[in-house]
Amino acid sequence: FASAILVYGMAWVYGLTGTTNLDGIALSLQSSVTGEAFLDPALVLALLLIIVGLGFKMAAVPFHFWTPDAYDGAATPVTAFMSVVPKVAAFAATIRILVQALGPLRDDWVNVIAVLALVTMTFGNVVAIAQRNVKRMLAYSSIAHTGYMMVGLAAYRSTGGFLAPGATPTTGDDGISSLLIYLLAYAVMNIGAFAVVTWVQHRGRGIELDDYNGLAAKEPLAAAALTVFLISLMGIPPTIGFYAKYQVIVAAIEIGTIGLILSLAIVVLSAVSAFYYLRVVAAMYFNTTERELRPAQTGLLNVGIGAMAVVTLLGGIVFSGNIAALADRWYRALTVMVAYAGVGG
Repeated sequence: FASAILVYGMAWVYGLTGTTNLDGIALSLQSSVTGEAFLDPALVLALLLIIVGLGFKMAAVPFHFWTPDAYDGAATPVTAFMSVVPKVAAFAATIRILVQALGPLRDDWVNVIAVLALVTMTFGNVVAIAQRNVKRMLAYSSIAHTGYMMVGLAAYRSTGGFLAPGATPTTGDDGISSLLIYLLAYAVMNIGAFAVVTWVQHRGRGIELDDYNGLAAKEPLAAAALTVFLISLMGIPPTIGFYAKYQVIVAAIEIGTIGLILSLAIVVLSAVSAFYYLRVVAAMYFNTTERELRPAQTGLLNVGIGAMAVVTLLGGIVFSGNIAALADRWYRALTVMVAYAGVGG
């Protein structure tokens, strides 16, 4: 359904520009919108269809309704995959379409993205508070993080039309760079959190909040790893989540009043998210239970959790000095992966 809407929008763009080449679309739009007070209604329709189609794939509100049930109903390793890989691919495709092809329309789509970002991060955080199922909590949390990432997209400032040869959307633009860094950080800390949930399930407990009671007393390393992932999702220094969120906030502030509002919303909603993230931490460290954990063979999973916990805890410090180069390499890697997957070409 979402793909059909997206393709329909791109079909309108093809009809208006006569090409499916991204740079060719940008060139055509650059010449057609110059000096125009109002966009062609057909172009407005195409733009809205594209944003709606991409919104479904990113799980942005109000196109998110498939996310909580899909995450909750799938096996936890599958949920970890679903929470990261499609979202990363969707944002990579969004950058290529909105920034590279529809860059000349930036002033028209950026306000729509800003509103969707505000609604998405607010809804995700508020609804997550009511969840006692940890997988559903992380599902709504992922919706909130979609909103944070969309702030980076809304902070895109380049208005010169098509990209120069050899340039990427990260070239000279802090908004897209911050979005890409946030995607990388989100992938690590979210997969890490779901990996610990999988680890707990292997040992005979479930996915309800009460299943984490007393985990720190019985398995202190697992509890410590989950704590690292959760405080990183919340945005506490010195984790990679804090650094990624900081980059988005700085990029947003630079675009003016709208960016300032979005930045303040990120700060306030990050404080709201502390309630449901720290509730899990409190259950692990301050609650007790008589239930024992059954033995299980999880050696490889243990190694993965440990590696991701170290990256989550120290990644922000290690990568902070080379943000532009890291964002550019990450974008180029994403472009190759999306091209092979047939998502954004």
